[in-house]
Amino acid sequence: MRVNSNISSNPETLGGKLILTVFFSVFFFAGLFFLVFMTMEFYNSCTPYFWDETPCTITSSKVIEPANPSSEPKFEVQYKYRYKNKSYTCGNFSGKGNFSQNARRRQHKYPKGSKAKCYVNPSNPHYAVIYRKIQWFLLGFSILPLIFVAIGAGLIYLTWKKTIPEKKYGAAAVKNTAEKGRKVFLPLFFSLFFLAGSGFGWMLVGRPLLKIQASENWPKVPCRIVFSRVKVSRSDKSTSYRVDITFKYEFKGIEYVGGAYDFMAGSDSNCQSKHQVVTLYPPGKKTYCYVNPEDPTEAVISREYNASWWLAAIPAVFMLVGAGGVIGALMKKKKKHVYSPAVEESVPDFVAPTGETVLKIKSSTLRNFIGAVFVALLWNGIVSLFIGVAVKNWKTGNIEWFLIIFMIPFALIGLALIGAVIYCFVALFNSRVTVTISNPRPQPGEKLTLGWKVINAASVDKLEIFLKGEESATYQTHGKNNSAQTRKSTFELLKLLDTENREAIHIGRTQFTVPRETMHSFDGEHNKIQWQIVLHGVIKRRPDINCEYPITVMPFTREALHKLLRSAENGGENG
Repeated sequence: MRVNSNISSNPETLGGKLILTVFFSVFFFAGLFFLVFMTMEFYNSCTPYFWDETPCTITSSKVIEPANPSSEPKFEVQYKYRYKNKSYTCGNFSGKGNFSQNARRRQHKYPKGSKAKCYVNPSNPHYAVIYRKIQWFLLGFSILPLIFVAIGAGLIYLTWKKTIPEKKYGAAAVKNTAEKGRKVFLPLFFSLFFLAGSGFGWMLVGRPLLKIQASENWPKVPCRIVFSRVKVSRSDKSTSYRVDITFKYEFKGIEYVGGAYDFMAGSDSNCQSKHQVVTLYPPGKKTYCYVNPEDPTEAVISREYNASWWLAAIPAVFMLVGAGGVIGALMKKKKKHVYSPAVEESVPDFVAPTGETVLKIKSSTLRNFIGAVFVALLWNGIVSLFIGVAVKNWKTGNIEWFLIIFMIPFALIGLALIGAVIYCFVALFNSRVTVTISNPRPQPGEKLTLGWKVINAASVDKLEIFLKGEESATYQTHGKNNSAQTRKSTFELLKLLDTENREAIHIGRTQFTVPRETMHSFDGEHNKIQWQIVLHGVIKRRPDINCEYPITVMPFTREALHKLLRSAENGGENG
């Protein structure tokens, strides 16, 4: 059976476009919501710098110890101030309300009865803050949702973009859309991994390293441990530990409270090393700490590297994958040889090889499985970080509905990727197929012998083999947005085998003729002609066998072309 179709036919349907639009809208709106959220957070951190600075008096200053040992203590403060001849009382330390980071240090810096500066909102004098800091990292990380917005909007646009007629714009075709997408969308996609790795790498390694280097010149002063413990953080899948320590020290006649053992951020699963530190520094012990002379409220006991630095390997993997993907996507693709019958002298004579050749499969099941595992691990690895935060907040009673709703589509995609991994894993155990051909580089009109052997054919219920010719063409759209569009069409589909016979499925041979009046293989800048043997095996309740074996249909040799022309002329004269 032979099926012919034209390249100008449009296989897309309204239902398919709607499904793609809904899928791509997940990326667009999720990225947009997160972008708006991060932008508003960045804006809120900037606004206190435009408020009025006013003297204030601290009326209350205390640290609230948490009931849950895995939670952080909170710093609560109350202060009075006068603004435009009116007295006000406020309890906001920063725009986030109670401040949990370095709560004991904050209490020491702002003791009851001390004088300080607060920043009053002129449009609402009842609202003020003592601490203000621009969250620059939000501005940097906003590129992540921005990429999702760009990818989602771009793919929706390409889905609904009108088709340009081939006759009108065939001559004005530009570079292949796949090549263009490879150089635009793939770098953006892999940039996500690089930026995510860079952000986590900065928090886990970069910033601590800079602090260690800067602390080499910090003065060493005596201190006394007042509190020490191993703080435990539990989740459904893991338990992590970190040293929670508080000490007092004096610098230039002023007493301060410190709360950092070393510069390492976060916690890890090494419980033993944390208990060793707490054993070495029990409450009441006198030791030494290193004080930042520019900010005496910052001090640290240990400036050494520790075993937790191996965590740097995690962001390093993301950075390597991201950088490698961006470089690979931007590398110039090597131009392949182009066959063209228009230049007769450039066509070499064809010499058919003797014997049969085993065809190489286009994409093996093992390669598909490895690729599916790689993508699923990367995607779910990133998504699990945010899901872990949501779960942890849920357990502590701080339910962040925005984060939960935002992560739902990404979690669903992760589940779909896990399903793809399972599917590809099951496909690994499918029957093995070997396909041979008498000549993998035939000419149009040449008669070929195709052979196949299916190991464990008893599991295969039906076997189909096709000779498929596919054409790809790229056209330049003209309008407000100049862009390229690639269209594919199957112009030849010749069925070579269709059997349910077990013996024929297991091993067999068949002969067929490559259509004479057809186009040879071609790989140009804007157009492609690809030929392949397609094998499809139907297996009940398991993934089907789908194999593609590329072949190269060669152009006519000079002798064959001259013979064909003479035959056509003789046929015309006889007619």
